[in-house]
Amino acid sequence: TAMESTINRLADKTIEITVEIPWPDIKQKFEQKLSELVKLVEISGFRKGNVPGHLAQKQIKKDQLFQEVLKDLLPQIYSGCVKTHQIQPIVSPQIKVLQAEENQKWRLMIRTCEKPKLNLGNYRQAAATASRPRQSKIWVPGSKDDQGKKGSLTASELLDVLYQEIKIEIPAIMLE
Repeated sequence: TAMESTINRLADKTIEITVEIPWPDIKQKFEQKLSELVKLVEISGFRKGNVPGHLAQKQIKKDQLFQEVLKDLLPQIYSGCVKTHQIQPIVSPQIKVLQAEENQKWRLMIRTCEKPKLNLGNYRQAAATASRPRQSKIWVPGSKDDQGKKGSLTASELLDVLYQEIKIEIPAIMLE
């Protein structure tokens, strides 16, 4: 296909691809799906599949026809965009039809995302220099409340320190 696509990479690693597909590339699939749907139309006075084409076409909803055409074309369009723009999506795409009219080019918006960006910062130093908050009780070795070495962090306290140091940017599309 001679489709044109432009990519927009958002700050949170969300990717928006606008695709334009010329009508000649859609026409063959459009006519194929139209003839398949014509065979399914039932009108009283005619057997199923034997309804004259001009009568059957009046019964077929354009939205249904466009949806069937897109269902067949989308895998090819999406894989072409992935290869062209060299992206590595990690979620299924969201497709929005911007324009779909007979005898005109079709425009689609494809939204997906790549792996989130993970910034570990200086987590080792933060974990090593973190100290336990001052306790109100006096620590006595050998007491029942002894949870290990004096001043060591619990797992929960260590995770709190790491949560403050490690930064991750999660694409909005992954949260939807």
